[in-house]
Amino acid sequence: MAELAFTTVPADLVYTRNPVEVELATEFTDSYVLLKVYDGYDNVVATLDAYPNASKVVSFDIAEVLDAKVSWHPPSLAEDNVLHDIAFGYYLQGEEYKNGSLETSSIPQTSTKYAIKGGLSQEKTGYNIFGKIATDKMFLTWATHATVRPDQPYWLYFLNLDGTEPPANKQAKYKVYYADGSTSPVQTLPALAAAYQYDAISIACGFKQAGMDAISAKTALRYEVWIENIDIATIVAGKFTFYLTDIYCRYPVNFIYANSLGGFEGLHASGRISQETQGDFEEIEVFNSSGSQLSTAYDRHVRDWEAMTGSKEKEEIDRMTDIFNTNKMYEILGTDLIPLARDKKMKTGYAKDDNRFIAELKYKRAYINRNYTPDVIS
Repeated sequence: MAELAFTTVPADLVYTRNPVEVELATEFTDSYVLLKVYDGYDNVVATLDAYPNASKVVSFDIAEVLDAKVSWHPPSLAEDNVLHDIAFGYYLQGEEYKNGSLETSSIPQTSTKYAIKGGLSQEKTGYNIFGKIATDKMFLTWATHATVRPDQPYWLYFLNLDGTEPPANKQAKYKVYYADGSTSPVQTLPALAAAYQYDAISIACGFKQAGMDAISAKTALRYEVWIENIDIATIVAGKFTFYLTDIYCRYPVNFIYANSLGGFEGLHASGRISQETQGDFEEIEVFNSSGSQLSTAYDRHVRDWEAMTGSKEKEEIDRMTDIFNTNKMYEILGTDLIPLARDKKMKTGYAKDDNRFIAELKYKRAYINRNYTPDVIS
């Protein structure tokens, strides 16, 4: 009987929006191989088939299979810190058939692997991103700082790469820097849930959102947020710096959108805001003995919005490229996240000659309504 063996398997943790390659070696060129993908409960979630090449190697790319099993997890507006089961656990098994009969005396199987939603650009797919996240103590964002309004909600996503069991005790902390040169004592954000390996936690860390404005009446300029393993007094994520701005905006709009690392970015639009409401209905003609009468059906309305972000750092405008890479974009409206549908005319950009970095956001709220209710109900 022939031996089938894995020669290339995925890393322990992969992003699903990049190739996830699998290769098996066989002794035949006239057989075919089934690759079965199992979830963590031993259920087959996909079966792929392929034939050996001239070198007796069978190749698969399971990225699409894995990508269908994971999603981005938006934060909760009702809770301070939320644990997200963002990683999909799976293992692989190979079977080889020739003339309809199983040829392998042993069926090769991999250890359990994990996958999360996200990825790198094609030019960077060979980069060890999870090594960088661990070494540089990154949150799930390419940013190391952000400029925010005091009343702007914001979340940082922390991916726990630590496989310690039981999970190490981790705590989110912050420190505020004031205009008079003083600082606050190190403060503790609400307790984090116990995160196992490859779990993620979304941490509410807007200035007023987290109650940072209540600790002092002084004028705050900036604050830092980080996560610490309190068992060994070591920072495991951060420090992430928030610079506070009091730029006036008559109609402030706050957004969040999924990014390519599996987290969410915050965005505030402080420029011109415009909105247009249009009817969305079908015109019908009802006939009678004297002629006909025009009427409508499926009477609904849709609102088109346009928001100018105002001046932003070039790096933030560049990160906004992810708005085009995912359909997970939300407007924060009071205590609700309103899903948005992007317009194809939405664009970001900058002119290097005048150092102006802005984005023009064109979108619709994803809800097409049959009824009207004010955005703010007093």
